Amino acid sequence: MKKKMGCPEKDINWDEVDQLCAFGCTQEEIVEWTKVSQQTLDRRVKRDKGLKTFGEYLKQKAQIGHVSLRRKQMQIAMQGNVTMLIWLGKQRLKQSDKIEQKIDFQNLSDTELDQKIKELEESLLGPRPA
Repeated sequence: MKKKMGCPEKDINWDEVDQLCAFGCTQEEIVEWTKVSQQTLDRRVKRDKGLKTFGEYLKQKAQIGHVSLRRKQMQIAMQGNVTMLIWLGKQRLKQSDKIEQKIDFQNLSDTELDQKIKELEESLLGPRPA
């Protein structure tokens, strides 16, 4: 029986890699942290996890981190954190601080148009100094 030559196989702590993925670390950061090359990660994720690339694995595990973060944000919001409630309302419900005013300019005379512009400027900027 022939003995395999070369470097011994590097151990990969998949629990640690999973946590780094969930934190949102990049492939480069994970390579640097684990001291395992990109090629080794790609090769081992095929063998150990049945996926084509480490990038595919990273994406799956990052989703778990996204869910955890959303859960924590929702918990904080539901505990009455006003800042988080506002932020989630803007992100998820498309709420905004904007006040939209629509003016139909097509049927206005020049005088009416000038008046509407002046009113709009005052509502946005306050009254003009005399």
